[in-house]
Amino acid sequence: MPPSNQVTGLYIGACASGRVIDTAGGDAKRSPPALSVATIERRLFGLAWNLTQRGQSMDRADRHIATVLAGIRRKHGKPPLQKEAVLGGDIKAMVNTLGHDLRGLRDPAILLLGFAGGLRRSEIVGLDIVRDDHLDGNHSAGAGWIEIFPDHGVLVTLRGKTGWREVEVGRGTSDQTAPCCS
Repeated sequence: MPPSNQVTGLYIGACASGRVIDTAGGDAKRSPPALSVATIERRLFGLAWNLTQRGQSMDRADRHIATVLAGIRRKHGKPPLQKEAVLGGDIKAMVNTLGHDLRGLRDPAILLLGFAGGLRRSEIVGLDIVRDDHLDGNHSAGAGWIEIFPDHGVLVTLRGKTGWREVEVGRGTSDQTAPCCS
């Protein structure tokens, strides 16, 4: 039997509270610390997924669940932590730790291109080496491509949500840190 929506609401409320619980021996025992909003949402999703796998359903939009979850988000919600920016010296240190095999040639190029172009991981992994023209003249089905100009730098063409954009990455002052020379 799946838990009722009221029981599910009580469960996620208890996850957020970190309140004292009674054990069978009569001793009061402190429960684990209050869980974060993301952890509670992940547990709720896991519960819903498990019930779906067994052919049952759980309505997460039910007022008993939605009201408790909205209260938890309002009371315990925190903005995401801003990560510290990676600086040029950090990138140089990363590149210097890489080997001199085939991976040691590829990985610095990826790191330097992503850093110099301000690219996201998803943009980097979707890149092709060359533009793949179709017969109808449209751009390739990939996320973009790279054009390397050894004396000048790299031109990265990317497909975004609002269309195509080009990112120019200059050659740089050092062959060690230039994406087109890596």
